Amino acid sequence: MAVVFEPETLKQEIEELLRFCQDHEIDCYFDGEEYAYEALIQDGEDDLEQILFTYETPTDLILPRSEYGLEGNYKLSEILCMVEEAKNSKLIDDYKLLSKKTALMRITTSHNNFIESAFFDMDLGTKIIIQDNSYKVDIETVMNSFNLRLTIEGMYNKYVPPIAEDDIFIRISSESAVKEKDLDIIFNSYFFELKSTLDLEIYSNPWEYEFWDEEEELNKADNGIKLRPLIQGKGIQELLEIYKSAFNTNLPEQQILTFSRVIEYVSQTVIRKDLIEKTVSKLSSSRALSPDASYVLELGKIFEDH
Repeated sequence: MAVVFEPETLKQEIEELLRFCQDHEIDCYFDGEEYAYEALIQDGEDDLEQILFTYETPTDLILPRSEYGLEGNYKLSEILCMVEEAKNSKLIDDYKLLSKKTALMRITTSHNNFIESAFFDMDLGTKIIIQDNSYKVDIETVMNSFNLRLTIEGMYNKYVPPIAEDDIFIRISSESAVKEKDLDIIFNSYFFELKSTLDLEIYSNPWEYEFWDEEEELNKADNGIKLRPLIQGKGIQELLEIYKSAFNTNLPEQQILTFSRVIEYVSQTVIRKDLIEKTVSKLSSSRALSPDASYVLELGKIFEDH
């Protein structure tokens, strides 16, 4: 098999790509065929069969533990850029990936099935300028350098591959460097535009892969835990609504605020109960039948303390 590279410098880039794939257990296919690393780098100029590699060669990557991957309409040049982007990036809070000129933010949306919705076919691209730095912003659902970075970091297991069918990302790109401090500004501005224009909400969606294994689940099922009777009564419904709303977001700051409302709600109930009990106790004494100034002041202090 004679292997021809156009340009010749492409040979070294493919060698580096194949080494990367070997190191991280990624299957690499060129034009639908999987080639061994040694077969591509050995000389075979006298062979009748000739394999031509260019930057236009269709290239697919299948990530570890996955039955699907970066496949379909990728050129070799795009895969090379994607791998380089993944190598030279950092993962932030498990949902942001920052490289030199690109950032990806893993999100979910208020639409239950975004990928099959009308939004998927819409042009959701826009732009923003922050201190003379121009950014392009768009939503993408294809697999990308974020998934490759998860693979590099080993953030997957036998149950969860480093890629999900419902992956959705905000892609932020710039001709100059993407600044980390601008990411939240861009996210919030994009949230506002999508919500106000399309009534579409977006939320950060940190990557999670550490699931219980079957043995752990079995142990939890056999540990004798039983559910308590469900609570109900006056004021309980409002309290439960507040509690449930804390799980409508993945942002810790918003969850803390909501849980604080729960504590405040319960605290006020406890305070009112204590006030009523102390007041009833005071009014039940024999002094209530002929109250003097001292008794009235003591009764007033109960209310002041609450």
